[in-house]
Amino acid sequence: MAFTKLGDYRSFEVAGFPIFLILGKDGVIRAFHNVCRHRAYTVANKERGSSTVLGCRYHGWSYNTKGELIKAPHFDNVPGFDRSQNSLFAIHVQQSTDGFIFVNLEANAPRELLEINCLADFVERNGAIAQSRWIGGKAIEGVFNWKMAVVSEKQFGTTAILPELARLVRSSLLARIKHHLDGKSAGDSDILLFPNVSFHTIKDTRYWYSLSFHPASERKTLIRYDLYRFQSTDGDANSQLISDKLIEMITGQVTELGSQYHLQARGAEAGSQGGVIETTTEDRGFRSLLGTSNLQKMILEQLKKHTKLEKLQGMEVHPAMRQPRMTPKSQQADQLCRELECSGETFTSLAW
Repeated sequence: MAFTKLGDYRSFEVAGFPIFLILGKDGVIRAFHNVCRHRAYTVANKERGSSTVLGCRYHGWSYNTKGELIKAPHFDNVPGFDRSQNSLFAIHVQQSTDGFIFVNLEANAPRELLEINCLADFVERNGAIAQSRWIGGKAIEGVFNWKMAVVSEKQFGTTAILPELARLVRSSLLARIKHHLDGKSAGDSDILLFPNVSFHTIKDTRYWYSLSFHPASERKTLIRYDLYRFQSTDGDANSQLISDKLIEMITGQVTELGSQYHLQARGAEAGSQGGVIETTTEDRGFRSLLGTSNLQKMILEQLKKHTKLEKLQGMEVHPAMRQPRMTPKSQQADQLCRELECSGETFTSLAW
């Protein structure tokens, strides 16, 4: 279990947003943006820890496990200052009956709830996830586009592709790591949560692990792995061995994918300049990375929908970003700036 006692927290960075989850005194797990409301400094300073009070080290603002501001030195006598208006920015959280925690970074109220019980089959095959013990985890930076990890031109087969969940048998980073650990290709024991998270069991052991791929930029990806052991309260001499082997395999595949991406990116760029690749402007540059699988089509469809929305609004759309309150005059000035930026637009379309 990642959260065993009150105040346990874990911090992450997702798509450039620092966040953390914490177990409150009321037994509820909550998530917040990991930035102080005063000067946006970090509140949870470690990757994992335990404290019922988290404080910013810059000016000493402190927050409880509900994200409420409980201490603001030198501000209590400031006219108009209201602690209740300076709580941490909360993030939408849902927890499944099996113990999985889902977060939604959308700043506004979610348009629809997540299908949080979509991993029920994985739990049914392998036992109680909530009682698993976290062994270790690490994030590795790869020099490739994130889709290289979850997408491959060669697939061995697919089954039951759903809007939010796809079990895939494929030749990809996920499957190759599994192949090294199990001596076979990934199969029914593996599950992919669209589009960038997967769960795996290690054959003939009580271990399972998760892999997630977060784009840091167009050409860089953060690969996060976490290793767990089913229903265990005692130590296991194999834990460190398996953890070391897992990180060795991931590191090797990350290096290999970096080399592949470098070659494919150069080829796509050369083809684009030479007019060899017949694509639209939006598709050019990553056709060599995307084949024709259902998963690839799903990713591309989501990307095109978001791009269309940005064109309609005349600006980049960041659903997770908190929008400042603006006066009518500042809104007019902002709109003028958008129009000027659009007329001189220089960013690459779909640089994702």
